[in-house]
Amino acid sequence: LNYPVIVGDLLLPSNVQLKLYKQENIVLQPYDFITVANISGTAGLLFQTTFVANSSDFNFLEACIRMKVDGEANYQFLSSGTEDYFLSAFYFDAGIYQDNDAGLTYKGNPGMISAYKFFEEDPIMFTKEFQLVWRNMERTTGSSDSCPTKFPSDVNTTTGQSDNGMKEPEVAPATVTTYAWVYEYTL
Repeated sequence: LNYPVIVGDLLLPSNVQLKLYKQENIVLQPYDFITVANISGTAGLLFQTTFVANSSDFNFLEACIRMKVDGEANYQFLSSGTEDYFLSAFYFDAGIYQDNDAGLTYKGNPGMISAYKFFEEDPIMFTKEFQLVWRNMERTTGSSDSCPTKFPSDVNTTTGQSDNGMKEPEVAPATVTTYAWVYEYTL
């Protein structure tokens, strides 16, 4: 028996399949990217993401979540910080929470988090390709481009210094695990 798949108020095509994209225990150096999902040749809908990150501090949270949809040349950013993406703020200073569409399931010192986000009420859909990426730290000082959409940006990832001469905060490596559940289908 095949039951219909409904996400929010969207009835998905009958040929839909739920696929898991995972990256486990990836060590990211400062300013490195991780590809959470990279999908091509199919249509789909991002359903849910989970991030687990561990570092010697919480500076890795100063990072934007970005996406490219259907062959766009530049990234669009989904958040101005990791905690913003998970519908929180200020390094998750309010602590653990579970809501219908996002939550923080663990926060430990010196720099460990586990968080999730569902996209039922604000779906991200694509017709031919989709890429979701996260970066260990962004430029935070003296720039209107703190979430750049083109690369290379103006931060020298070797020295941590931006083109305007300002030194960025020290950033530690982060060990990251990501899961992205994506409904995929043909149109």
